[in-house]
Amino acid sequence: MAQTFTITCINKTDRTSRHERISHVGGQYLGGGRWRKTQEQAIQEIDSGASRFFVRVPPKTIEVIIVRNAPRPYLRTKPDDDPQDNLLNLAECPEREGEMAKKPVPLKPPPGYTPPDEK
Repeated sequence: MAQTFTITCINKTDRTSRHERISHVGGQYLGGGRWRKTQEQAIQEIDSGASRFFVRVPPKTIEVIIVRNAPRPYLRTKPDDDPQDNLLNLAECPEREGEMAKKPVPLKPPPGYTPPDEK
């Protein structure tokens, strides 16, 4: 079963540009501490089935997907009409190494969520 992560922050290659790519995604473990992964790591984990990623903007939980119709694959939230749940609108992740050392605590999938391959 895939581990579930909620993304609460990002790092971009150029934070001031709306068009620069995301370099890292991150969040908090349930037990405390922070996690941070490169976009490439997150893409590999989604592809392998090891992880699933979401963005939560109450009351919604939006799945993060891989876009492959670009020169390089990248992450984005499933399209909807709410710009507030877009990855590019999230806060900047802290970059301190010590905050990434803990192992992840798997989260339960959001209520009613069925993985695409099980529909």
